[in-house]
Amino acid sequence: MPKTCSVCDEKTTSDGFCRRHEGAYRRIVEAYAGWREAKENSPEEYLREIVELAETGEWVVDVARYILGEGKALLREIEGAQGV
Repeated sequence: MPKTCSVCDEKTTSDGFCRRHEGAYRRIVEAYAGWREAKENSPEEYLREIVELAETGEWVVDVARYILGEGKALLREIEGAQGV
């Protein structure tokens, strides 16, 4: 039986996310380094802020909410992000 995405019921590609949510997760990780430098936020503060921004895409919001809830283990990867 194929694994399903941690956020939705779609088939996973890697890291427990479907293709769309995997892309959103990668954007979150890549953007955090610059955000941290500009605002000096923790990963949790960063995720809470992007959830509240009107311009944040739906899939990014889905992933951010997941990480803030059940996916706390992913916060270390975000914190270690160096940007692209």
